[in-house]
Amino acid sequence: MRLWLRTIFLYDLTHLERVADGTLGWFYPIYVNRHLDFVRPTAFWARDNDAVIRAQAERRATILKSNAALLQHIKQTQRPPRETIDFDLGPKVIGRNDVCSCGSGPKYKH
Repeated sequence: MRLWLRTIFLYDLTHLERVADGTLGWFYPIYVNRHLDFVRPTAFWARDNDAVIRAQAERRATILKSNAALLQHIKQTQRPPRETIDFDLGPKVIGRNDVCSCGSGPKYKH
């Protein structure tokens, strides 16, 4: 496995799809053989990398704070577990000579 990772590198990410809240949903990575290392881009973003990383860290902190608040709300609004009640529904199988469940007497009259 490690040998395989040494022979390729991540060249680009395509089809970046985002979900409704803006987070990254999925993407398609493009890998290139190390023999073509000269085509590798020097930077992932055209903008300032530090600013992008800082924005990502702030977004992650906001998401973690939101998740913590949501979990706290769920814990506070959870209902206590319900007690189970066993109902005696009688015998499961009515035999040939048993009394009918409707009260009319033997199940089979003849």
